[in-house]
Amino acid sequence: WRLVTGRFLDLVAHLHCHLLQTQARRAKMVEQGSGEGTLYTYAVQHLTFGPWAEKAPFVTAYIDLDEGDRMLTVLRGVDPDKPEDIKIGAKVSVEFEQANDDTFIPYWRVVED
Repeated sequence: WRLVTGRFLDLVAHLHCHLLQTQARRAKMVEQGSGEGTLYTYAVQHLTFGPWAEKAPFVTAYIDLDEGDRMLTVLRGVDPDKPEDIKIGAKVSVEFEQANDDTFIPYWRVVED
């Protein structure tokens, strides 16, 4: 998968053409994601560098998308000082932050029950 510019999470799957036996020829399918998923695992980041150093501590997480893929993200709306409150298996939804005119970065937030 990869993020395609815009405000939707697009999942890109590459199908290798085994008949031609070459990776140079691939068929691409794009599917608009639901923007929903489940928290697979997480880690609290205390020591970071670059622009992220100012934001530490923060929580990174792997999200299992409802479509079956898994992605790494920064998890928002959780307290990195209270990791015991973060629940594996929690439902999450995507939100986007605009990085520039053409690019939106997906972040994930735990959905309140």
